[in-house]
Amino acid sequence: ENFAAVTKFSGKPTEEIVLDKESFLRSSLIRDGIRPKSGCMLARYNDPGRTWSFIMRNEVLIWLDTL
Repeated sequence: ENFAAVTKFSGKPTEEIVLDKESFLRSSLIRDGIRPKSGCMLARYNDPGRTWSFIMRNEVLIWLDTL
């Protein structure tokens, strides 16, 4: 089984925003005693060419170390 932690946000997912969301999520996990794996994944749920940026739904996902 694989588990992940996720934070969601709206708007255009720029590199700066994604890195900020990853950093915040990773810090929260470590503070709570949960071991995150390295890296993250960006999930985008809208077509960036056809969706207004304020409507876009996104998630930053970090896989968790279950050992």
